[in-house]
Amino acid sequence: DWSSDVCSSDLPDFRGPPEFLARIYLSKNNYPAYLKQLRRLADLSANPADRQLSETAQRGWNSGGGKGMLRAMKALQEAAVADNRSDGYDLAYTDALLGEKQQAVKYLQLAFAAKDFFVMDALNSDWAPQMNGYPPFESFRAQVRRRFEIATI
Repeated sequence: DWSSDVCSSDLPDFRGPPEFLARIYLSKNNYPAYLKQLRRLADLSANPADRQLSETAQRGWNSGGGKGMLRAMKALQEAAVADNRSDGYDLAYTDALLGEKQQAVKYLQLAFAAKDFFVMDALNSDWAPQMNGYPPFESFRAQVRRRFEIATI
């Protein structure tokens, strides 16, 4: 795995690298590396929301491992959606990882309506493999493909 060869000290002090690596590690269920990149992101950005996510995820991990981390993040993300601080994309992904398919599609639709470009990630079969074949999710994928005129391969 190429991403495990990347050392944080090798990266410039920009928000992008830890944010990108955190997404990769989360998708690979490498939660310790994910948490490390969240901490780095919070340190670099000095953004209170990044710090809160990092601390919440770490507490969840400490108390309940991967599922505990995801559930703690979900609660934080639900509050962000309710307060209009998030369009729901991150919550959709967290729900997908938790196997909460109906909720994942609901928040993907919300993010799509908000024109969040990241919904395009859901077109990849490895976005959240447990979602593949779920009819409402496949309908959502078809909706995105139609909207952006993307052919099915």
